[in-house]
Amino acid sequence: MPTGAIICEVLGYKFCHFKDSRTPRSLYHVCALLLKHGVIALNDVYVWLTPNDGSIKADWEEELADAREMVRKLNLIQTNKKEDEKDLPPPPTVKKFNEVKLLYNIMLILLI
Repeated sequence: MPTGAIICEVLGYKFCHFKDSRTPRSLYHVCALLLKHGVIALNDVYVWLTPNDGSIKADWEEELADAREMVRKLNLIQTNKKEDEKDLPPPPTVKKFNEVKLLYNIMLILLI
């Protein structure tokens, strides 16, 4: 009878085989089902999953820097626009929400 360790090694081999190409979704589905049913543990198969933690963190830091730069650009103040200020459209009106409907939605979410 195969144990979880043997199955993890087979999964690891399959993940390494597809390391240079695109890993099929079915391999991820098999891995997820084995995890769900307790055949394998996440710590045993985690080393085979890609991308590694370092590249995920580097991508996250790059996206965070891009977001901060975009916010910085949005907050720049333009000083020579006094003639155009007269032609600005009025601010959009805020739609008033129905409090009773909101209460029923909250109760529905709590019941589910």
